[in-house]
Amino acid sequence: MKNFIVLSLILCGVISADVLPYKPKPILWVHGLGAGSGDWGAPTQNRSDSIPWDSIAAHPEGTYSHFLNDFMLPVVEVWHEYEVSHGLPWTYTIPTMSTYPNKTFLEVINFDYNTGSVDAEGPGGWPPHIAQIGQEAELRQRITEVLQEYYGPNWQSDTSAKVILVCHSMGSPVSRYSVSQDATLASHIAEIVTIGGVHKPVTFMDTPEGEMWFISILYWLPIEWLIDKLTPDKWFATLGEIKMVLTTLGLE
Repeated sequence: MKNFIVLSLILCGVISADVLPYKPKPILWVHGLGAGSGDWGAPTQNRSDSIPWDSIAAHPEGTYSHFLNDFMLPVVEVWHEYEVSHGLPWTYTIPTMSTYPNKTFLEVINFDYNTGSVDAEGPGGWPPHIAQIGQEAELRQRITEVLQEYYGPNWQSDTSAKVILVCHSMGSPVSRYSVSQDATLASHIAEIVTIGGVHKPVTFMDTPEGEMWFISILYWLPIEWLIDKLTPDKWFATLGEIKMVLTTLGLE
């Protein structure tokens, strides 16, 4: 009887213990070439990584809205109630026009150069962006931001701190390459889901077809592209870009 009473008291203590609500792994949506977070029904006006609530409301059929309303909002509401009841600052807030987004476990990235290259050295779209850091490096920065936001400043030592990447088209190789460049960060990636991912090179960009493509670009370049480069500062950038192409062709 005595043992039964002790076990009952222990059980009551466990039941009444202050247990944190369930916390899903945040999902980071990665867009493809020439696109943005609008791929997921979460467009922005200024290519920001923050999404205004009215843009979500305007795309109720979008992937982002589907995940937000069907999967994440119930969890966000529980977290909000937990923080209110414990007198904690509101970090998990129910989306409204004034507070959204703020930790709803759904994040996006809008690459600064959405026609840029996976790495900083690649030419990317045309004309190439001299200032680009490479999408893989930019994605690593964004993943780090998300991990710190959801798991705090000590996320690196938290084995439960993980993010899920959902990638479309060119976002797939960008994500794979990005994670491969940082072993520490790779341990904080739970899953990489690719949709229409570009995982193999295309023949058109291999030699000799690839060289022919660059030559056709050089033929077109002085006629139309340089018209937009008539200021001294742009001319210096232009010379650097031409040098990059010549180096690629082995002509320098």
